[in-house]
Amino acid sequence: PKPGKGKAAKTVKSTEAQRLEALRKERATFLPELSAKDLREWYYLFWSTETRAHPRTKVLSAITSQEAPVGGYPFFAVFFYCGLCPPFSDFFCDIMNTYGLHLLDFTPNAVLTMAVFAHLCENFVGVHPNVALFRHFFMPRVERGETLAGGIAWISRAGKKETYLEGELRSQIAREKLTGHFVLLGSKANPYPYCRLASLYVHATRFEGKSIAIEEAQVLGKAIIASDCTGNREQITHDVSGYLIPLTAEAIAASVKKLLTDTDKLHQFEQASKQVNLAHSEDMKAFYELL
Repeated sequence: PKPGKGKAAKTVKSTEAQRLEALRKERATFLPELSAKDLREWYYLFWSTETRAHPRTKVLSAITSQEAPVGGYPFFAVFFYCGLCPPFSDFFCDIMNTYGLHLLDFTPNAVLTMAVFAHLCENFVGVHPNVALFRHFFMPRVERGETLAGGIAWISRAGKKETYLEGELRSQIAREKLTGHFVLLGSKANPYPYCRLASLYVHATRFEGKSIAIEEAQVLGKAIIASDCTGNREQITHDVSGYLIPLTAEAIAASVKKLLTDTDKLHQFEQASKQVNLAHSEDMKAFYELL
């Protein structure tokens, strides 16, 4: 039936939408290894179709990378698992075009920063996310000595952090009657004097690349408790230089209590942190000046 003629078109569209939704749920689980054919045919629902803004997504095997057409963009299958594949949002495309970057250049936390920023703009502020506003709050940082791929992170511009929404932390603290136990200091230009006074450092993240925060805690000689995930495992050896624990409130609380009551283990982790050779002499000099 022609569009707009009675309910037939709506019924067909609704049926097709339900079929696609069911397929997306059915095919939301991925095998450990995926071939180009699997990605192209089995998971076609997740790829973009051709529009005026961008071409249709082409899925090629890695072996064809040398023969890929100019302008093609390769990425790892793990990015597909995480949903970080075309079609990208206009905001994300503008970010990449403005700075001349590609998706592979960003750390996972950098992608998360952009996603949270876009969510705040659209759902709280009521404006479209745009590069001009994003650059008002953030600037890119390239990890020194690293290749560009996977080495780009966003850092907050000085004096801009405190303008972000504070969220529900204060009300939650009051609700749990923990006002005297949790103190929110707000944004600090130099947090290291506060970190130096800490008894230990808890690094609770779902995933990491190479954590600068863990390196900072090691420089300060702090015992470290970190979530057991990729990235953290490369920087912490469980029960030798720190604890690697499941990312649950119960596991974090139990580990903190255990470490604070075991002074020998606390001292062991502190010494392990002090012995880490980070080999960033210039950065270390500037770091100590901040203390």
